[in-house]
Amino acid sequence: MNFSDKIKFALFINVLKRNYILYLALFLFIFIFIDNKTEFNNAKLDTLNRSMLYGNNHLIKDISRLTNEDKVQFQRSLDYYERIIEFMPNKPEAYGMAGFCSYILGNKEKAIGYYKRAIELNPNFFYFYHNLGIIYFNEGSYEKAVWALNKAIQTNPPLSLQFILYSPRIYMPIINLYKNDMNPAFQLKAAYQENYQLLGSSYLKLKKYPDVIQIASSALKAGPNSTSFYNYLLGVAAYELKEYDKALVFLKNSIEENPENADAYYYLGSILHQKGNTEQGNLLIKKSDFIKNTDGYSASKENNFYLKHY
Repeated sequence: MNFSDKIKFALFINVLKRNYILYLALFLFIFIFIDNKTEFNNAKLDTLNRSMLYGNNHLIKDISRLTNEDKVQFQRSLDYYERIIEFMPNKPEAYGMAGFCSYILGNKEKAIGYYKRAIELNPNFFYFYHNLGIIYFNEGSYEKAVWALNKAIQTNPPLSLQFILYSPRIYMPIINLYKNDMNPAFQLKAAYQENYQLLGSSYLKLKKYPDVIQIASSALKAGPNSTSFYNYLLGVAAYELKEYDKALVFLKNSIEENPENADAYYYLGSILHQKGNTEQGNLLIKKSDFIKNTDGYSASKENNFYLKHY
């Protein structure tokens, strides 16, 4: 090393001595805030992997037939989705599933809160509004139900379907439990039809008969798989508006497709009473009572609305 190199090396050492504290601080910053952050994220993923659900069958069971063991599994599912929320607070489908599980476990307010947060994170997903509408409807908050159900109708089906298919960790493991004939597209179409039924029923509860007619008529134009319920809604709305001839046609159409519609028989009997045909009216009302007293009858099966696993 010549004299010039020695001078340069000495100057370099002096600089290091003066700034060693700065370099030490930089090293500590990298170690604590960068390396540890990476380790923390890895630890979060490991924790989620360890708590990952290995059985989802309870999530697709008929809600009206859940066992106590199913309820235990729902609590485990809720714990899992809440852990995802803790680690990934901007994941809307985690809030949706937490809302679904909370409602099944009887905590309606918690479920509503989760669905509202899910909507904030993704305001374009059909099922968040639909499930919220079901909760409001079942608790008798029909104005709120109308708001949620109308918002559901305004969503874009392809976007909702895309959101489901792009959720490999939360939604797809559940979807994959279904048979091929129950793919998300078919389920979504059926849920849209049910949404119209719920909305029409909500307007009926609120005695907003023109709105009932508008919703039921729109649903019929869309070509639903079953027309009985919409004809029933149109018949009841026409009856309440004292348009008895129209009501007769709609109610008869409803019964033709669904001969077990006890409420339709009741309204038909009431119309015949209004027209002076008391004897025939009484027979139809008795028919209504007979159906309702039949073993296994569930009051208006089409009025039984349950949350979907979203």
